Amino acid sequence: IHKYDTRDYTKIDSSFGSNQDFKLLVKEAHKRNIRVMLDGVFNHCAFDHPFFQDVINYNEKSKYKDYFFIKDYPVINFEVKNNHPYQLTFEQTKNLNYRTFGFAASMPKLNTGNLDLQKYIIDVCKTWVREYNIDGWRLDVSNEVSHSFWRAFRKEMKMVKEDIYIIGENWENSYPWLQGDQFDGVMNFELMYRIWAFLASEDYVDNLMDLNQFIQSINSYLSMYPKPIYQNMFNFLDNHDT
Repeated sequence: IHKYDTRDYTKIDSSFGSNQDFKLLVKEAHKRNIRVMLDGVFNHCAFDHPFFQDVINYNEKSKYKDYFFIKDYPVINFEVKNNHPYQLTFEQTKNLNYRTFGFAASMPKLNTGNLDLQKYIIDVCKTWVREYNIDGWRLDVSNEVSHSFWRAFRKEMKMVKEDIYIIGENWENSYPWLQGDQFDGVMNFELMYRIWAFLASEDYVDNLMDLNQFIQSINSYLSMYPKPIYQNMFNFLDNHDT
């Protein structure tokens, strides 16, 4: 299970242990000069998250209806089995009554422009920093969340812990998020793709590069951002998304 369908933002998934286990983990990691980052999923949540279940049960009367992007009521226009979307065709996923992440009915998209939801998420995140002393946030699908939300998020996180590191999962040019008011860096997919194209075989990558093409591509990449930004990028050759 990928765990990107959050059911409770206040608890560690029981598969990994308890909140107390996590607090101990952070404490012991810090003793060894290891910093700990949480993966924050705020673009969408789980189908069985209590907020979305309230919308399913009460439709337009739900106090959480504006926490999501609801197109029509009743919200559910497909079969549900064991409190989960059941055997949806692709055509059905394109005609849902609510917006989702990646056409996945199991992950309704959150409306982070809603100020009440925005406050809820930020307050939860401040608790993880204050009570558990985490050192950073990796923000899932961050390019699909509004800039205004991330500006508020950064301001509040930095007030709690000045040196907390905030990194976004952006797959393409991320300059709009790297103006000093949102993220400290992003996951550097742009560099990864260039290295793959130069070093990998055609069994794995389309559009391979020779040495001259690679040099030109890297020079182009280095002109995309102001120089200080590159010091904060999260560079990798592979990760859980790839």
